[in-house]
Amino acid sequence: MIKANKKPMLKVMYAALSTMLLCSVAQAGIVKVVTDADIDLVIEAGVGTVLPKKEDLNRSIKKGGTEVLTITKDTFGSDTFSITGKVTLPSMDNTCKLLSVEKDYKITFTSTKTGGVICKSESLNTSESTK
Repeated sequence: MIKANKKPMLKVMYAALSTMLLCSVAQAGIVKVVTDADIDLVIEAGVGTVLPKKEDLNRSIKKGGTEVLTITKDTFGSDTFSITGKVTLPSMDNTCKLLSVEKDYKITFTSTKTGGVICKSESLNTSESTK
């Protein structure tokens, strides 16, 4: 009777499992938010759909504060998300939209003279930046 060597099969199974884990981790974006105003931060799927209130979707950041968030496809069930900085006065440019869960961003909220904020996103994976 010939005995089969099981070690090569274990190595193949280990390699396959490692690849699956690496692929699932790659679907996360790191977002660093910086602000020079007191804001309520709202993170939503897509371009700003209405979602039920969840603790991980809302943050308050004080003037000069920084917040680092990890956004995954599992967070919203979407490949894209938006970040809005809410202050007392409404603002037209307070939302950065269509951000990808596969990229890392630096999001900066800057105060305006009228009391609103402007959102600017900068992808840390490439040299692109958007408003």
